[in-house]
Amino acid sequence: MLKIPNPDVTSEIALIGIAPNEGKYYLFDAANEVIEEDTLMDDEVARFLSVDPLTRSYPMLTPYQFGSNRPIDGIDLDGLEHAYAADGTYIGKLGELNTVVVYSYADVETQVCTVDELGCTETVTTQNVRSPDFYTLTDEEGNSVDHDVFIETASVAYGESSVGYNIVSYEEMNGIAYVYINKNKVAYAKKKEAAKKFRAGTPEQRDKTAAKRTAISATIGAYNEEDSSGGASAWDGLDQAIVKGTKMKVGGIISHAYTGGWTMNKIHFEDWKKAVKEAGKKFRAKRNDAGEWSYNKGLYRYKSTAQHGASIFWKERKPADSKQTIDQEMQSMPQPKGLKQ
Repeated sequence: MLKIPNPDVTSEIALIGIAPNEGKYYLFDAANEVIEEDTLMDDEVARFLSVDPLTRSYPMLTPYQFGSNRPIDGIDLDGLEHAYAADGTYIGKLGELNTVVVYSYADVETQVCTVDELGCTETVTTQNVRSPDFYTLTDEEGNSVDHDVFIETASVAYGESSVGYNIVSYEEMNGIAYVYINKNKVAYAKKKEAAKKFRAGTPEQRDKTAAKRTAISATIGAYNEEDSSGGASAWDGLDQAIVKGTKMKVGGIISHAYTGGWTMNKIHFEDWKKAVKEAGKKFRAKRNDAGEWSYNKGLYRYKSTAQHGASIFWKERKPADSKQTIDQEMQSMPQPKGLKQ
């Protein structure tokens, strides 16, 4: 028997059971008790049992249409759009629109009829099923997020992350996605092969790779105002940790320590060093490295806010605040009375 959760949470019907071999359907309550059953005629087995619950929102479509009349390449769980689970799993293309909806998943107990020599035996199993709760992904202005824009952002989170060094970090990808969405559209890896392949693949192809599902999930979190960057306005990857900040350009990489200068929280510095070494690279960055270029000479324009994967996140400081390292900044802050520095 196929048991389908009822998306209408206000109904006393919790599950709809369909038994094609018996030619019957069953309605179950929240306690998994049968509250109604009936026989389906042969020509009714494949018919809809109700109209689409979103009929009123789409008056231009018949309430009995399936996948906007695209039964070959579309599925229609509830008449919506590109659907993902919160963990990044792709559910399917639901309807004609090119926006994004997100479902939550929950563990529920269901009873399955097992047929053996003793007859039909009811066994209780726990399944992770799609809940009726879903929402449309929106930007900070409340507009629905276009799926192409969503995938572009996820490709940046994926391409700029440390996956190339076999480091898969949700927090790293989430921080990158958040900064890209809200603060900084500069992402050099967007044009590189990893990000291009991410965008070129189909949803089903991306769904087969755990790291790409992580990028999707992290991007969903970023659109929901989850910020692992610590309020950053920029980020740097492993490449900035392996070049010395004594020249503006080293091996084709522009040194941000040279052009802007930075100062790092001690924990961020040690964690970045550890991650870079685990990636098999020599760590050359200094914790406090004053800028050497133009009007940033002698300044520490970037202050670390978080460290995830092999990336470091920065908040740009005003010139007046850029003359001190983090340690000096902390020492100059007013201390509560009665406490010694």
